[in-house]
Amino acid sequence: MQRPPLQKAVIPAAGKGTRLRPLTEDTPKEMLPIRGKPMISYALREVALAGIEELYVVVNRRK
Repeated sequence: MQRPPLQKAVIPAAGKGTRLRPLTEDTPKEMLPIRGKPMISYALREVALAGIEELYVVVNRRK
C-alpha cells in the first residue's frame, strides 16, 4: 500500500532556548545564524524541497 504524499508540515520553534544561552539572550533560537543563515531557514528549505505547501510554525506552546 502506497502512502499519500505529505501535504502539511509543522516546525516546532517554541521555547526560550535556555540551553543555548548566552546566544539566545538577544536572539530567538530559530534565528541564530548557522553558516550565515538563520537556523530556521534550513528547515524551511527542506519543507519547500519536499513540495509541501502548507506549513505551521509553532512559536508558543499555548497557540
